[in-house]
Amino acid sequence: MNVLYPFLILALFTGCSYHYEEVSSLGYAKGELVHTVILALKGDVSQKRKEEIIRLLGSLSEIDETQGLTVSTKARTNDTRAQRDYDLILQMSFKSQTELESYSINAHHLDVRAKLKSDLASAPVVYDYWVE
Repeated sequence: MNVLYPFLILALFTGCSYHYEEVSSLGYAKGELVHTVILALKGDVSQKRKEEIIRLLGSLSEIDETQGLTVSTKARTNDTRAQRDYDLILQMSFKSQTELESYSINAHHLDVRAKLKSDLASAPVVYDYWVE
């Protein structure tokens, strides 16, 4: 039995080794460009329309360049610092700025923007950053 211990330990260490890509705490890989869009909807947008908007925004994942698309409603918390004027957030990543630029002129993306324009209370807030 004592002879097996070194082999078991060796098997444990070699079996657990694997190659992994460095990923941030948000789930994005180092070097990716994260594109965040925050939307404020008009006060008269119904819950049904809001659900349609969420599905419409989710359809942006069909664009080849997009990765890790998330569409979400604002969490209602007791944080007094939270912006109250915004309702939805859209976040995705791209492998390069060229991919983001390609996405920005994609016909489907432009169609979604046009379909949402009348529901928006103000221009979207956009924040892009590189994962380091």
